[in-house]
Amino acid sequence: MAASLSYIVNAQVAVTNDGSSADGSAMLDVKSTDKGFLPPRMTQVQIEAIVDPANGLMVYNTDDCKYYVYRECNAIWLEVEFGSGIIGPSFINCGDLLTDYHNNRAYNTVQIYSQCWIAENLSSTKYNDGTDIPIVEDQTTWANLTEPAYCWYENNQAGYANNYGALYNWYTVNTGKLCPVGWHVPDQDEWYALRDYLGGWGDAGGKMKSTRTEPDPHPRWNSPNEGADNSSGFTGLPGGWRNNESTGVFWNLGESGEWWSSTDNAQTRPWSFSLHFSSSSLGSHYSYWQSGLSVRCVKD
Repeated sequence: MAASLSYIVNAQVAVTNDGSSADGSAMLDVKSTDKGFLPPRMTQVQIEAIVDPANGLMVYNTDDCKYYVYRECNAIWLEVEFGSGIIGPSFINCGDLLTDYHNNRAYNTVQIYSQCWIAENLSSTKYNDGTDIPIVEDQTTWANLTEPAYCWYENNQAGYANNYGALYNWYTVNTGKLCPVGWHVPDQDEWYALRDYLGGWGDAGGKMKSTRTEPDPHPRWNSPNEGADNSSGFTGLPGGWRNNESTGVFWNLGESGEWWSSTDNAQTRPWSFSLHFSSSSLGSHYSYWQSGLSVRCVKD
């Protein structure tokens, strides 16, 4: 037999763990430093079966993991909209999966010396505030950009997105919003620290490259994938790049991986770092702001 209880309380109510009274403006004041407030949770069928719901009634829909409020004037349940704030992505132990909620994506992470890196190329299509990053496929438009944009290698998302991630111009990096909250695009000094820990320019590259080599299917390096042992766990892959010239064409998939730093030299160009199929070195050079390169992120 089901039973229901109903109480009528003609006073303010405080539910606390510190003995404090209710705020003067509240009929119900719930206070806690170690627990949350839990509203009724039900399926959509159960929500729709509520008889004569009150205006402003709130429930949590377990089917789509969203809150809804009943709006009497329209006789509908309205989804509660949320902002871009997220608690979670930065609070992980290095080596755990990093979940990027805005992009519905999870990344492997790896500890290398004192740094925690995402061990995959970024494939975000939204900034960490939830806004869209513009995608630009046209070659001439790409080459003349002075604003943020991304693309997929050869504009082929289905073929390359999961394997190699996206290619971003430096204006996207410079927004400071590209990596998940609590993470950032490494600057020149952070790349140098990685290089030094792995033995310097001549040896670091082999320790950073994935060992997948043709005839392995993509993602993989062209042969000979010189010196690759991936002993660092960085798992560098050759996602190629998009040039900044008027043709805006794509280059070197399978041959090179090119990654942005966040360091810009206004008198020259931003710094970038590279791995190559025929070398065990880690390269460093300037790239044009309009170039499309891969991105890795480091934990703050």
